[in-house]
Formats: sequence, C-alpha cells, structure tokens
Amino acid sequence: MGKLIKLALIVAVAYGVYVFFIQDDWYAAGSAEEGFTVMFPQPPKRTTERSNHPQFGTISTVQYQYQEGYSGFSAMVMSSRKLKQGSLTDQQIEEGVLANLEKAIKGRLISAESTTHNGIPAVDLEYRLDDSSATFYIRAVFTDGRLFVFSAIAHTMNRYSSGRLRFFRSIEIL
Repeated sequence: MGKLIKLALIVAVAYGVYVFFIQDDWYAAGSAEEGFTVMFPQPPKRTTERSNHPQFGTISTVQYQYQEGYSGFSAMVMSSRKLKQGSLTDQQIEEGVLANLEKAIKGRLISAESTTHNGIPAVDLEYRLDDSSATFYIRAVFTDGRLFVFSAIAHTMNRYSSGRLRFFRSIEIL
C-alpha cells in the first residue's frame, strides 16, 4: 500500500509540473469574417476601429493583443474597399508597411525579408527595440484588399520568447 501511495504522489507531482510549466492551452483569435485565425498564449483583448484615409477611404481595423511587460503578441487586419479594387500593387503595399513601421517603432531594423505565407506574398521583419533587450518580430501579409500584421515582442528573459515560433506557425489566412 505504501508503494501505491508513493506512485500516486509521484504522478500527481509530475502532472502538476506539466500543468504549471508545459501548459499547452493556447487561445484562438480571429474568424472567417476577419479573414484569419491565430493562437495566443493567453486570451487576447479584441478592439475594432474605423478611420478615414484620404487615398483609401474608410479603413476597418480589428486587432487582438496580449501583452505582459515587454513581451506580447498582436494580430491585426486592416481592410478597405479601395484596396480590394487593386489600386496598389503588392510591392507598393510592402513598401508602405515598411515605411509606416519605421515611423512607429523605436528601434533598429535587423532584417527584412520578402517571403510568402501559404503562397501569399508577405514580408518578415525583425527590430531590436532601443529602450530594452526586446526584439520585435513582424509578419505582414496582403491579400484580397486586406493587410494582416502579426507581431511578437520577445524579451530575452521572458517565458513566452520561445512561444513566438508557435504564434507565427499558427497563423491561418482564410
């Protein structure tokens, strides 16, 4: 009987370690209507916004965000009827994304690579933030009049740093 209790105790401790340190519960965000899904390590906050742009008219934005200190994850989609009408090439979209990010991010561009995401033109960016040891990773995808921007900020000592790969691998453009 004593061996059975020890075995049960070992199993209980092992399960507790698994749940605490290797928790596999990630949370889905996005929808078919929004055009994407992606997984977050914690439930993200969802916000929406509509704005007017002189060249593109009304732009609708949906953003999901989870942040913990200098580390976090974000998924955003921006859409406009005028973008759907093909008023810009993929190259112009990519150049516009890069120019706007340069203004918004206080950091040094480490790499920018044109790529694809499941056959869709995309750009991967990596920035080192000026005021910390954090790195900002971005994947921007443009398709069907929608600009998708997925980002992860990873601090070198944060528990979600390794989660950035899982985050980016979970992206589905619908």
